[in-house]
Amino acid sequence: MSSFRYGFVLAILAVCAAFLVPQTSRAAIGALDDTPGSTLLFPYFEVDLGDPAGRDTVLTLQNASATAMLAHTIVWSDEGVASAIFDIYLTGYDIISFSMRDVLNGTLPLTASDGQDPADTISPQGPYSQDINFASCTGRLPYAPGTIPAPAGMTPADLRNALTGAPTSGIAAGMCWGRNVGDGRARGYVTTDLVSFCSDLKPGDAGYADVPFAALTAQNSLLGSFIIATPATSEWFVDSALSLESTYSNDPSPITTPGNYTFYGRYNGWNAGDRREPLPTTWVSQGELDTSSLIVWRDTKTNGQPHACGADPAYYPLGQEGFATFSPDSSYGGAGAGTPLANAAQLAPASVLGPVSGKLGQFFANLNTSVPAGSNPPSDPAAAQSYVGVARAQLGEQPVASGHRAVPLDKALNAQHFIPHN
Repeated sequence: MSSFRYGFVLAILAVCAAFLVPQTSRAAIGALDDTPGSTLLFPYFEVDLGDPAGRDTVLTLQNASATAMLAHTIVWSDEGVASAIFDIYLTGYDIISFSMRDVLNGTLPLTASDGQDPADTISPQGPYSQDINFASCTGRLPYAPGTIPAPAGMTPADLRNALTGAPTSGIAAGMCWGRNVGDGRARGYVTTDLVSFCSDLKPGDAGYADVPFAALTAQNSLLGSFIIATPATSEWFVDSALSLESTYSNDPSPITTPGNYTFYGRYNGWNAGDRREPLPTTWVSQGELDTSSLIVWRDTKTNGQPHACGADPAYYPLGQEGFATFSPDSSYGGAGAGTPLANAAQLAPASVLGPVSGKLGQFFANLNTSVPAGSNPPSDPAAAQSYVGVARAQLGEQPVASGHRAVPLDKALNAQHFIPHN
């Protein structure tokens, strides 16, 4: 985290501690909660590449169990293209934080299992934690500085291009991986899956979610949080990572039933091989809708690939079933036009959802949609999982601008398809 002011980051991490309390209870499958899971979704990151002291995003992973874990981490562009793949080893009760700016510069989290770190100088073992050898990580962990291990041919420079919407040169030469907003900021989202071996695999690859010998495991032990911060202006947004539970393939469950919605279902023909619960589809929140911003992640229902620069990805634009805004006096404000939340991951002004008379208000966002160019879940083709967070602007002389997660109103396994004004 060399790009951050040390004291500032310590203060923010202290706030994050509230999100990182280990929980051992298992919640209902399909309900969004902060219980440990098998997969984490960090729904949005942003890095100002033009200013070393500018906006950055810090991710934190926590192993909430004594058992050593291997966390397979994938950096996706804001158009849903897998752009960097690496593994993070966690001893029992381990915790690690890293800056996305460092990742984009080729400095990956420094970890190693017992076989690559017998002296415990890289990933120390605590008195109550397990430290084991993942033989598959030999020759891979720890990563050498300046390297991006996968996909093959990716360099830090190409990764920065991929995440700013510029064409890459060494890999998929001349193609674009993300949207070019024009401000030189890298954008996207991150997933972290608990796996049984080190690899370069990603969802959709053979062997990643193929029961019974898949890389993915059904251990529910992972927690996390993320901070999007601009130290110079003390602006920050903090939330728990979205923790997705899984179950074993022989467990009678909606997420082991082919045809139902699962988190990675778009990559495996909805065969339930990933056994990961999906996210909600409809959200409600309040805030200063004239000045707040929305952090939004959406399911593209496609297997994203680099594409011709200047062209849109196959799924674009992602639609919605509808928005609704209400003023403090309960009057209906209306709904925004078009498809303002059309990308896989984005930061957008809350005003795109519709007008509100007066500063305060509330919104409903039903992000269900069927994707003509994609793969839609047979159980409910119009259901579409998503995440919505609200980043609130600075108020008066307050030095910090904060935010919060919107409240989910359903789950993708039982999407409600509801808009208040209908």
